[in-house]
Amino acid sequence: MITPRAEFPYGASVMPRHNANEFSTFGERKLLRWHYLSDVTSDGTSGDSSGDGDDPIDRSQPSPPSSPDDDGDLASSELRTKANEDLVRQGMALQNAGALDEADEFYRALASSSDPVVSSIGWRHVAGVYRLRSAWTDAIAAARQAATIAEAIGIRELFAEALNAEAIVYQMQGDFDRAVPLLERMLEITADPKGKGIALQNLGSIAAQRGDFETARQHFLQSHACFQRAGYTHGVAFVLNNFGRAALDHANPRIAQPMLQDALGAARRIGDQDLEAVVTYNLAEAALGLDETDDAVRLLDAAQARFTSDGNRVREIECMGLRGELAERLGDKAAAMEHYERAYAIAVEIDALQGVAKLSARLQALRDRAS
Repeated sequence: MITPRAEFPYGASVMPRHNANEFSTFGERKLLRWHYLSDVTSDGTSGDSSGDGDDPIDRSQPSPPSSPDDDGDLASSELRTKANEDLVRQGMALQNAGALDEADEFYRALASSSDPVVSSIGWRHVAGVYRLRSAWTDAIAAARQAATIAEAIGIRELFAEALNAEAIVYQMQGDFDRAVPLLERMLEITADPKGKGIALQNLGSIAAQRGDFETARQHFLQSHACFQRAGYTHGVAFVLNNFGRAALDHANPRIAQPMLQDALGAARRIGDQDLEAVVTYNLAEAALGLDETDDAVRLLDAAQARFTSDGNRVREIECMGLRGELAERLGDKAAAMEHYERAYAIAVEIDALQGVAKLSARLQALRDRAS
């Protein structure tokens, strides 16, 4: 089990109480680099329905497929879903190694299964591949297909995980108003400590990006406790990264750096190259905050190479934004403007709402200083 030093002491030191205005100054300098949790694996892809069309499930108030006190149904659900976890490990191994085409093919084979449990799991993971490729509409459609199947067979854990898969798409776009209700419903529906930890972790990430760091701190600590109870090592690694991210958003790279180094080691031990790249990006930002520019460039190059290989354009945007900050730090305003403009153009193209807003502000500030 990966644990953060003794008794997970980061909560108090990383997130002291401040007012919201104090948080915004550093946070608005960059695109935030959080990692959102799907499940033990990831999510799924495409589908016949459109993400922009009518939704067969009311996601604002979905009803759990099984009642909370139906212990027999829960036990049966857990047995069935756990029995199928081995099915996705091959796909996840491919995905974590960056072989997205092969992983997508594997997940689609699961989605076409006549077993509805396997099919729902497959669709959820297909959505994850679409999400990594910034194919938002297809990702939403696939996640909803997973939810529809799970609801039809009455397995609430599968249903909750499908809600999470859709929520992550909105998180990646910066559309938090649509993500939060899905995650809150997931938290109500799931009886699994791992599932609760995932919902809390993602809600904490959103709270932090909205500037509510006290709520984020509470969610992260509760999430960590859930993952410890569930024995979910992967989740603990995500908590480490997100606490480090929170320290960066408190303009405290010196506190963030050792936590992120722990997170990097954890990501490598569990073999998650996507998480490794995210942590590496965060370490690049910490290095920049400490004026370690050579290390910042080296780390940023490594992170961006992975994101480019995956076709993950949202994270490429963030790398370009950080390159702009690095250029500004080095006094090269022309290069900074070029990086910001390239990042802004891609953000507009893929409808990354948060990126558009933040990069627009960065460009305007740079132009104002140049005039």
